Amino acid sequence: MILSMRDGRGGTQATETAFESFGVRLSVDVDDPALIPDVHKRLPPGWVACEDDGLMTRFSVSSQDGHHYEVTRDAAPLGQPAELEVALGILDAHIRMQISQRATQRIFVHAGAVALDERALVLPGRSFAGKTTLVGALIRQGATYFSDEYAVLDDEGRLYPYPKPLSIRERGAKPAPVATRSTETHAADLGAEIGDRALPITLIASTTYVPGARWDPRTVGRADGALLLLSHAVTARNAPGRVLSAVRSAAQGARALEGDRGEAEETAGFLLELLQAR
Repeated sequence: MILSMRDGRGGTQATETAFESFGVRLSVDVDDPALIPDVHKRLPPGWVACEDDGLMTRFSVSSQDGHHYEVTRDAAPLGQPAELEVALGILDAHIRMQISQRATQRIFVHAGAVALDERALVLPGRSFAGKTTLVGALIRQGATYFSDEYAVLDDEGRLYPYPKPLSIRERGAKPAPVATRSTETHAADLGAEIGDRALPITLIASTTYVPGARWDPRTVGRADGALLLLSHAVTARNAPGRVLSAVRSAAQGARALEGDRGEAEETAGFLLELLQAR
């Protein structure tokens, strides 16, 4: 729902979008209605408008000078005012964080995720481990896109799509706060199909890009495969029993691999061959 607040002269003073995603209700308020389309592009996949009640968190984007924008969460500033694209990136990251932490219907694992012929591949890993680069290589070679950031699981361990645009960071970017510049690229623009239903996980591959490395992973057991997912689960500390049960189910029928990788295109080819063989 979009709510407009008007001043005494009938002019628009502020506009708020209230929305729901994975059972989490949030809102974003802007001081310039022209920002609404940009904000909507940053809302999570599958968001739906909702009533302005029962909201868990309220965000705002505002500017004093028309050039630098402040983002707040429940009236608390999220860093210093920044250029619009950087500010929207901060908003995007914190919205995703709120949903992954507060969702009770699904479990969020930091991971890339794709599928091939109804077989799902999950790539658990921390930020700057090269997940997006590898996911991009996989979908260019024919994989169906699920996510470059979250593997979203239900209690039975099935993988659901979270098809946000791929966040492709500038070449040479180093680990940094959420304000790091990146280019948002839709998977469809890379020629990829988008996942539209839940799938069982067939392959789990934990890998980090190391220049010059050769992809020579070791196979680990199901318990270790579950631990690879658990170590990157967002709510592992808040709901440990539920999360542990879900990742055990997810790893039950999956092969799990661990090891450093070199260039993404070569590694993607190996992974897709393994996925087909399963």
